[in-house]
Amino acid sequence: MQINAIVSALFAVAASGAAVKSRAVTYEISGFSADCAAHSTQCGYGFRLVPSTDAPDSTGLICGNLVTGPDSLPPLPTTGCFENMDYAYSIAIADGGLTLTVTSALDASTNITGSHTAAADQFTYENYGIATRQIYVGPKNFTIEAKEVAI
Repeated sequence: MQINAIVSALFAVAASGAAVKSRAVTYEISGFSADCAAHSTQCGYGFRLVPSTDAPDSTGLICGNLVTGPDSLPPLPTTGCFENMDYAYSIAIADGGLTLTVTSALDASTNITGSHTAAADQFTYENYGIATRQIYVGPKNFTIEAKEVAI
């Protein structure tokens, strides 16, 4: 009889958990950098990502990429983070600024996605005579609120 009560309780807990699908997820971004190298065709993006779903003592994972500029930061299609390809990011360029979008799969039909926009005033150009380079000078650390998105 006690086994039936335990099994019933477990099914009730599982059923109540399944009914609550949506959950709040944030992506903590630290050390965000975006710049182009002087006298080079290379630009780079880099940051540390710590999802709120990670353990409290997690140091997260590193995301970054080198791309061809040459002087201005280019867009970057969705690409996986170095240490865990389950997390991906992309960069869109618009109006002199950029939008960083971070995503991860929740299940086969749902992603958890959020974006952060850096306005044009968070970028500067340095002039090196025959070359210039664009540099992100905005906040290095920020939080991205993410939500479930059907795919």
